[in-house]
Amino acid sequence: MLRLCYNDKNRRMSKKEIVLIIVAVIIVVAGIWFLTAQKSMVRSPVPSVPDVNPVPVSIVPPKYFKPEIPFGASPSKAAVEVPATLNSDRKLKMFDLTVSAAGYAPATLTAKKGDLVQIRMTAVGGDFDFTAPYLGLYQSARAGETKPIGFTVDFTGTADFMCRDFCPTGKQLKGVFVALP
Repeated sequence: MLRLCYNDKNRRMSKKEIVLIIVAVIIVVAGIWFLTAQKSMVRSPVPSVPDVNPVPVSIVPPKYFKPEIPFGASPSKAAVEVPATLNSDRKLKMFDLTVSAAGYAPATLTAKKGDLVQIRMTAVGGDFDFTAPYLGLYQSARAGETKPIGFTVDFTGTADFMCRDFCPTGKQLKGVFVALP
């Protein structure tokens, strides 16, 4: 048995005292380890092209959305269009969107409320990005990359999309997403 002497030469420590000392030692060691681990932790640098960084919808100015639908608007031809579910009017629509220094092509995408939309954005000739503040969407791509952007159309009207971080010098690329009833 472990003997520790204080003023009394023959006093032995009780099991409770031994357990308390062991717990105290473990807590001190864990605390030291935690503090040193925090100091030595290497933070990864911020990537030059973030993968996903949604813009919170709550701070979106109303200028990025209009409830009006352009006269004569009809659904855009999608690269892929399939039923979202069996026996449903909802569609899964996949649009190919190219972005270059000249802008977005096509600059207008149209779908119906309730449709599931996936945009396959391809950056051509440089690094570009896509943000739709009203929809809370953001995606960036390096030259030659194709990145997906997906959402459900849960509104009717027009929502603007544009470049935010990777725009050509002196240019603001813009487009519009139209949601039909």
